[in-house]
Amino acid sequence: MTRRLPQQLAPGETHEHRVDRVLAHGRTAIQGWELLELGIYGPALVLDGAIQSTAGDEACYHEALHMPAQMARPDARRVLLIGGANGASLPRVLLLPALEHVTLVDVDAELHAVSRTARAGLHGTSLEDPRLDLVFGAPDAEVAALAAAGARFDLVIADTPDATEGSYSARLFAAERIGAIRDLLAPGGLFVTQAGQAHPLACGFTARVLATLRGAFADVALYTHNVPSFGTPWCFAIAGGDLSALHALEPATIEARLARLPAGALVAYDGETHRHMLALPRALREALARAAPTAEPIRLDAPAHVVVAG
Repeated sequence: MTRRLPQQLAPGETHEHRVDRVLAHGRTAIQGWELLELGIYGPALVLDGAIQSTAGDEACYHEALHMPAQMARPDARRVLLIGGANGASLPRVLLLPALEHVTLVDVDAELHAVSRTARAGLHGTSLEDPRLDLVFGAPDAEVAALAAAGARFDLVIADTPDATEGSYSARLFAAERIGAIRDLLAPGGLFVTQAGQAHPLACGFTARVLATLRGAFADVALYTHNVPSFGTPWCFAIAGGDLSALHALEPATIEARLARLPAGALVAYDGETHRHMLALPRALREALARAAPTAEPIRLDAPAHVVVAG
């Protein structure tokens, strides 16, 4: 019998993938992992049942996570990347033209070691870059250590897994953690995170993420992009003191900046895509507006979880 990998989108609704082959699997001290061949998407990393990225559409997710903030802050010199040691995120950070230093904090050194061989194509030569400081440890503790050392960043990018029940990533959405990340930002700095599925009938998690961010930052923008393997468009949020530079971006300005990047560096993001990403569909806008009055900020003692396996 052909194995299927379900991803739950809403109560009673799942998106399934055909698993053609199990390439590798295992369990670290942090999480279970699989490398699977998924139908048209090719090799995919799956953590505790949740798809993280596939060869076929990882650019849709990672370029959406990184590029709007990078276009708003092309002058960013220091970046903190929380998560992403398994490939694809770091190469995008290294595209910043003024970058001087990037600190990558990840919780799972064991899985990173696997990824360096099994996902070498996603890493490229990024791990050899002299501007990189790669740190493994609990994100809470590492963020606190950076703050104690007086570190400040122009961009903080959270490339973390779904906030499933029992996962370490669920804690990273709590107001206590968001506040600590805010305090690491230099003047004009921006924080970027994935914010759950853009499903107008199941957007409770996103509404709580927005409530949490709005309690910590003066300005918050939500945007979406379709990640086909996820089965639904995905939400991302940018937060900071002033997002006027983000909202002022025009496609022509973005195209001029992208033209300075190495040929083929991006395959999913451009000026028109940026405009589309920030134009939220009416159904989602209205659903989030209805949810907002009762959406409580996420706290360590009142977490928010998503369900990914149907």
